[in-house]
Amino acid sequence: MGSMNKFVLMWAEKVSLLTIDFFSQSFIHYIKFPWNEINYSIISLKDQKILQAHISKEDYEKLKKVHPKYFLEKNKILQIIKKYEELGFEFEKFVQKISKFDFGSFSREELLPLFKEYVKIQLLVIAYFRATRPEAEIEVEKILRNRLKLYYDSQNEVEKAFHIITESPEPDTLKRERFEWLKIVLQKEVKDDQLLKHAKKFPDFFLNVYDHNDAISFLRKRLEESRKNFRDKIQEVENIKKRLNRLKREQQKVYRKCNDKLIKTYSFMFQKFGKHRFELKSVWAGAEFVSLPLLNKISSSIGISVKDMCNTYSVNDMINFLKYGKKLSNKIIKDRKKCVVYIVKDRQPKIIQGKHALEFLKKTIKKEQISTELKGTVANPGTCKGIAKVMMSTDIKGLSKYNKNFKKGDILVTDMTQPNMVLIIKKASAIITNVGGLTSHAAIMSREFDIPCVVGTLKATKTLRDGDLVEVDANKGIIKIIKKK
Repeated sequence: MGSMNKFVLMWAEKVSLLTIDFFSQSFIHYIKFPWNEINYSIISLKDQKILQAHISKEDYEKLKKVHPKYFLEKNKILQIIKKYEELGFEFEKFVQKISKFDFGSFSREELLPLFKEYVKIQLLVIAYFRATRPEAEIEVEKILRNRLKLYYDSQNEVEKAFHIITESPEPDTLKRERFEWLKIVLQKEVKDDQLLKHAKKFPDFFLNVYDHNDAISFLRKRLEESRKNFRDKIQEVENIKKRLNRLKREQQKVYRKCNDKLIKTYSFMFQKFGKHRFELKSVWAGAEFVSLPLLNKISSSIGISVKDMCNTYSVNDMINFLKYGKKLSNKIIKDRKKCVVYIVKDRQPKIIQGKHALEFLKKTIKKEQISTELKGTVANPGTCKGIAKVMMSTDIKGLSKYNKNFKKGDILVTDMTQPNMVLIIKKASAIITNVGGLTSHAAIMSREFDIPCVVGTLKATKTLRDGDLVEVDANKGIIKIIKKK
């Protein structure tokens, strides 16, 4: 695995080694899909913080050519949406199934088929989830903009129409969570089991949470804060509903003006991908949280915490334990907490950890050159100046700290935004992310709050530092550092 290869950062997020395994195995078992035809992938995680997922530049260039063409056919758009809905339903059935078990007396042999079922669903979910990556939008985006130019005189009008018709007018999981949360806020008495039920209904808000009590505690504090300004919460929900209704009317105006079937077809793709991508992310990102009864039993049988198990054991490691009682050594666990790298090259997986993993990354992944200007994709237009605040944690404890230090008007800089960042996004004057596209969470949230947003800069969190004075031109997708801290 030589040092001459060039790699491209594809995404960055805080997830477990178990989840990294699922993403990596997409490149082994589901290569029939163009978005999974990757020959060389490296996913690394240092100190159990934010992972870095890279693929070779050769694979990336091929992906940009092949993946976008897949969805030029309308039937394939409909097929992927149908599959997303089926996978969500299938996982819900699995969660209901394991919720009925008392795992106290379960043997390893009894746990094994349930864990294999969990793995099978997650592999499928993630294999299909990759279908709606930003690369899928490239060709359709070009076609849409070119078609709109036939009906609008200025580029500004084209861009305005484009953003109107590519946003989903249906409430996604993020909006539905706020609708459901308001109902809880307005209740006189709220019990812990109600809060837990809410958490399980929207589990992607609790990515990297391995204790139901932590989720209840977080929601209890959120409830106290929400009740202090409950009228604002009511107004917020009303505003969301009004905005969606207004969006529907504006979309119909564009469709009537253009009267173009191709514009309707491809704008439908953007709308559905934006909504259904969130739905499917809720499945894989919330899987560990809603499957804690099963995972807790396996981890207690191993003799480690469920958090340590998910962050140091691969799928094969867990199957080997359930089959043969084989555990990882303390040294491997310690090394994987320090650094773990999951490599897939020519369909062959390999995990290295500790010192060897750090040395491999140093030789293989070239450090990005730092500049005073960044470029990315315009997710929502606008301009602003403000103080950059770099967020590198996505768990609920880390976010609470960031929220206290984040002032209204600051510019949010992160790898990618998460559903549990809404309180911070509401205070931000702009959003800048390393990864993402027009149907990403950051793009959708920026449109809801009408703030400038530039996604896919690749190196915003490495270029910008807390306290930098930054200028965001989200009309051109350019970010400049005016003054370093």
